[in-house]
Amino acid sequence: MTGETVLRASGLTLDIGKKRVLDDIGFELKKGGIYAVVGHNGAGKSTLIRTLLGLEPKYGGSITLFGSEDLSAGRKRVGAMLSGDKLPPKQTGERYLREMCMLCGCDCGTEMSRVSALAGTDSFLGQKTGGYSYGMKQRLSLAGALVGSPDAVFLDEPFKGLDPEASGQLQMTVSALAREGVTIVVTDHILHTLIQLGCEFLVLNGGRLTHTLTCADLARDPLPVKRFTLGSRAMNDETFAERYPDFCGIARGSYVDVIVPKNKDVPDSLIEGCTEVTQHTADSEEMLIWYISGKDAT
Repeated sequence: MTGETVLRASGLTLDIGKKRVLDDIGFELKKGGIYAVVGHNGAGKSTLIRTLLGLEPKYGGSITLFGSEDLSAGRKRVGAMLSGDKLPPKQTGERYLREMCMLCGCDCGTEMSRVSALAGTDSFLGQKTGGYSYGMKQRLSLAGALVGSPDAVFLDEPFKGLDPEASGQLQMTVSALAREGVTIVVTDHILHTLIQLGCEFLVLNGGRLTHTLTCADLARDPLPVKRFTLGSRAMNDETFAERYPDFCGIARGSYVDVIVPKNKDVPDSLIEGCTEVTQHTADSEEMLIWYISGKDAT
């Protein structure tokens, strides 16, 4: 993607205690781009977001936000919905948004109507947030992140807990914001949704940026996938990873899909006892899982 650079990170490192959680990370984010930071739990996704926002100040390397290394100044042009943010349980959603508008110096009536329509919160703003479902809290937090028409929006697991209708609405909102030139950075484990958004993917593994991939990259030169129907030997992802650490498998209950790297074949112990073995070509989500697994580097 070409265009104005909104954020640039170079040699970014962060140690928490004796552990290095971000290790020599570098990338650029362009105006109007939709970027997804993906990786296993503990890969450093949320920590990277917090660091880019200046909330983890003891980092090494450099971060430039809107052309300045003064992140506090650039953050005024950024909206954020962070995992773990708490909503005041005795406050109504309307009061929460009103306070956000006052902090940004916005006209409360006009801005509350705008962000509520974008996030789909109209029907429950009058209720106290302590009675909200998880999905309702997600949508209110999103509305708060959009107050003030920020030039960049960081969303940490925004699709978590949303029903299909709310998820579809959020996808349309994100796409519309990007068309208006807003830069979107999102983390999530719901990979097919991120692919539908047409994200550019920043893949983290062990605190390192291992790949930068477009959706076109995922569709290029896909690997074969062998599906093993296991019968009574059902397993989950953790069980598969423990038994076959050299392979990337997606356990689906009674069967498992194994992404087969070039010049390798699956172990005989997996084939034995299977009631059926079929093969297909990996789709974009399966290829993204493959890159996240880090098995391409082994």
